[in-house]
Amino acid sequence: MAERYSGLRYKILVRLASSIAFGVVSSPFLLTAVIRYHSNIEVQGARRKGKFEEAETLQQLYNQVYVDNLITRCDTPDKFSYLHELVKRVFKKASFNMQTWASNIPQIGDLIPKDDLNEARTQKVLGLTWQLDKDELQLYFIKNPRNNEKATKQTILSRLAQNYDPLGLDSAS
Repeated sequence: MAERYSGLRYKILVRLASSIAFGVVSSPFLLTAVIRYHSNIEVQGARRKGKFEEAETLQQLYNQVYVDNLITRCDTPDKFSYLHELVKRVFKKASFNMQTWASNIPQIGDLIPKDDLNEARTQKVLGLTWQLDKDELQLYFIKNPRNNEKATKQTILSRLAQNYDPLGLDSAS
């Protein structure tokens, strides 16, 4: 390998990082990449073992993880129990602890261990507020215009852009 880079002024040194530095701009990307890597390994392992239902569930999870949040749904409490156990097992293998679970169905809350349960009736989901009792997402808009601000197209669009709305719910269709 040294001959390949012999014309370079500096040696290229490759190192393996064993932890993720949080607070760095690339941290969310790196965390997502690590979670997807381990999820993909688990999907392939389940398929090799003939556990196709598990592989399908893991593949869905792979697509529903956003940074360190899993946003998904289950049709029955039994499916949730299966999902919870599977996610905890898979993430534990990768030295992660998937915690602070929440559900809009009270029976599901009984299935979650108290250490993992977030009992607050409002949750933050992708920066939006989720009202569990109503099963609704809420957007909060900046109401007060600046002093003596004229309502022009530019000022209106500027104020709309200040509202955090990753799903585009407040934009005109």
